[in-house]
Amino acid sequence: MNGSKHPTNLPGHEEEEREASTGTKLSPVCLDEDMKEQSTPTEELRNESFPKSFSLTESKLGMLPHSSSATSSAKNGSDAAELANSNPQSSNEAERTVLLKKLMEKSAAINSTVADRTISRHGRSNQRWIIESDSSEVVRLVTGCVPILKGGKIMLVSASKKKEWILPKGGWEKDEELEESAIRETFEEAGVMGVLGPKLAEIKYETRKSKKRRLESSSASEDEQVNRVSDHGDKGDASVQTQKSAELSLDKRNDAVDAGKDKSKDTGPGSTGPREAPKIYSHVCAKLFPLYIKEVMSTWPEKGRLRKAVDLDQAIELLVERPEMQSALLEVRARRLHLV
Repeated sequence: MNGSKHPTNLPGHEEEEREASTGTKLSPVCLDEDMKEQSTPTEELRNESFPKSFSLTESKLGMLPHSSSATSSAKNGSDAAELANSNPQSSNEAERTVLLKKLMEKSAAINSTVADRTISRHGRSNQRWIIESDSSEVVRLVTGCVPILKGGKIMLVSASKKKEWILPKGGWEKDEELEESAIRETFEEAGVMGVLGPKLAEIKYETRKSKKRRLESSSASEDEQVNRVSDHGDKGDASVQTQKSAELSLDKRNDAVDAGKDKSKDTGPGSTGPREAPKIYSHVCAKLFPLYIKEVMSTWPEKGRLRKAVDLDQAIELLVERPEMQSALLEVRARRLHLV
């Protein structure tokens, strides 16, 4: 959600003129007629949402398999991550009940702070980034939710640039706790609020742009090597050139951030990554939660997006081109988190 806002199907020049006149990036507006026809009306979503009296209980979540990769967030004080880390077969039921209560209270408190938002946060200067110490990869941290309706249905939203349905997510900002960011992003993009469930496994993936650059660079290097061997019959020169290409690629990646940055892997509120938002990043680490929808808004910051309620299996099929989001849905299904 955070960052550039490009209305779907809006001509480029018109978009630039509108952004120039307002001085800000525009919120996405889906104009695709097919997606409009597929979307679910607000009133229908409200009818399928959980009642305001709904609450998560140990009896609903206590026997569900736990997430195996919420450790780092648990260290940073995330109630949802701590709940996800607790093994339902061995944890004290009273302790898990307390965690569930804290999570519901935190969700309610955060909902009250975001409910009056009329515009989305823009820009990436205040977002969280890390640099992997072993690979020097620049990683953007994002949060979001898997919005869940009664009967186990999943609510998707239209993407900002392409004709596709996605899960709401966006950049995790430095002044937010993990749960706060996830709820805010979901409200801004999807216009729904509710109660968070246990944190899902973290998902790290390469961005589409980075993958495209990597494949193009690899292809260019191979062509370069073949041409050099063919022209000079000197495999040694080709090897040297390939090494230089690799070194140049690494230099470009290092140029994306200021020199001397802390390469700590800590992703919590106290983490220190690049002092400024990198111009280039290669990977994303997504931290997602189930969100049991209790309130559906008719007006929200990115109301130009469309919303669609589908069965979980259909949602998984719709996200076939988004394997990182698809994996979150597969975990929800495996842990039966949609069947509370």
